[in-house]
Amino acid sequence: MRSNDKREIWCTLSDLFLDTDISVSLERISDVCAKSDFSIDEITDMLYSEVAPVCMPNLLTVLGEWTGFGEEQLVEKITNYSNTQQSAMKRLFKPKWGLIARLYIGKDWLKVVKLIEEKRSSSTDSLAKT
Repeated sequence: MRSNDKREIWCTLSDLFLDTDISVSLERISDVCAKSDFSIDEITDMLYSEVAPVCMPNLLTVLGEWTGFGEEQLVEKITNYSNTQQSAMKRLFKPKWGLIARLYIGKDWLKVVKLIEEKRSSSTDSLAKT
C-alpha cells in the first residue's frame, strides 16, 4: 500500500514544479499528503531528493510544462532516477536539484506543510472527540 501512496505523493508533489501559479493547487497537494501514512519529513525528502531532480528542470526552461506531468512517464523517470547507479560526477550534482528547488518552491512547500499539519491536527481532534 505504501508504494501506491508514494506514487500518488510523487505525482501530487510534481504540481509544485509546473510553470504556472500553483497557489490554487496547494489545498489539493496538502490533502493528498495529509491523508498519506508518510511523515512530513519523509514527504519533504521525497520532494527534494526524488521529485525535484526529475521535475525541477521544468521551471528552468523557457516553455515549461504548465498543465501537469504525465503520471506514467513521471513515475518511470523518478523510479529510474532513484534506481540508477550514479557516477561520482552525478552524485555531486544530484543534491543541487534539491537546493535549487528549495529556492524556487521553498515558500510554497512551507505553506503546504502548514496545511498538512492543520489537516492532520484537525483529523486527530475529530477522532479524539468520537
